[in-house]
Amino acid sequence: MKNIQFAVFNFATFISISAVNSQLIPFLNESGYTPAQKGWVLGFSALASLLFAAVIGWISDKTGKMKPMFIITTLLFMAAVFASFILTSDLWIKAICVILMFGIVKEVMSINETWVFQLKPKTFGKYHCFSAAGLVSGSLAAGFIYKQFNSIGLCILCLSASAISLLCGFFIKEKEAAEKGSISLASMKKLLMNKSYQRLLMILFLLMITGFADQFVVVDKLIALGGDRIAVSVKFAIQSLMEIPIYLFSAKLFKKFEPSRLLLVAALMTGVKFVAYGFCATPLWVLITAALQLFTHPIIVLTSKLLIQEVTPKQLAASAQIVGFAIYFGISGFLTPVIGAWLVERFDFNITCWIFACIAIIPTWMIIKMRKSKGNQPA
Repeated sequence: MKNIQFAVFNFATFISISAVNSQLIPFLNESGYTPAQKGWVLGFSALASLLFAAVIGWISDKTGKMKPMFIITTLLFMAAVFASFILTSDLWIKAICVILMFGIVKEVMSINETWVFQLKPKTFGKYHCFSAAGLVSGSLAAGFIYKQFNSIGLCILCLSASAISLLCGFFIKEKEAAEKGSISLASMKKLLMNKSYQRLLMILFLLMITGFADQFVVVDKLIALGGDRIAVSVKFAIQSLMEIPIYLFSAKLFKKFEPSRLLLVAALMTGVKFVAYGFCATPLWVLITAALQLFTHPIIVLTSKLLIQEVTPKQLAASAQIVGFAIYFGISGFLTPVIGAWLVERFDFNITCWIFACIAIIPTWMIIKMRKSKGNQPA
């Protein structure tokens, strides 16, 4: 029964996440925002996520509990979804609501992943398969529902899935989801000054820049090539579907390969994927290239959890994951849409994709250097 509960918890949570992620760009386009305005909305949502993460991580480690944070954050997300999709049509008010919604949805994802990882570290990959399945289902459902029922239908989908995940989360026992400890500014400062932690965050930050470019710049290119809302949903669904094999066989994968070696593969394939995106001339080829997600994002998700866990003390387990996630996910999420919009206006989509491919070279070099400096991978 507990296994089913965790499966439904992940599945429902990620349906709501993917519904927002997959339809946000088309929603902002149809709402009348210019590319520059859209970039700033997405960027400030990342800063909002960073602020939420700092508070959530500190409270989780201070209290030793993550359930209250998940419940509160999910309720805030549901309120922001309702406000963004239904409550207002004013562009400025809607922008504020979207900033909060897209900022909070990142924390819903972060808390879910961190909580499940702490409760089920050995079977995290298996349960994350249901997260990927939720992403596939949510992406496809959101595209069709939004096409038929506009934002009202999308809002109902998000609220319904969130309500189910909230119900499941309420009945999940805390156990030792986080180790209660004495958290101070000094301990947080010590964590942030940890060179191994800093190096990992920098690597993940650069990889997430390309990840967000895939989510924003590539989606805009797909639309520019003639792809509709359904094509956008299919892209997200394909990528989520390709993640399932990695999560399903993660235990065997980590027995055979070191986490840092797998992260190196993900960095290399990230560059390859963006080189290919630059050559795509039709929506079909964008969708085919999106399947390279198999070798990128799921590996980054799994290795990031393990490598961060290795270099941080137990009493900062939640903060290290949630704050780290906010730094490499939040700051990159702020910079990428702004930089991406500027690059597309100055050059074009193809050259922009190749620039992001070049960015992937930096974390690749850093991982190689990290492995050589230690002789063995750090986790």
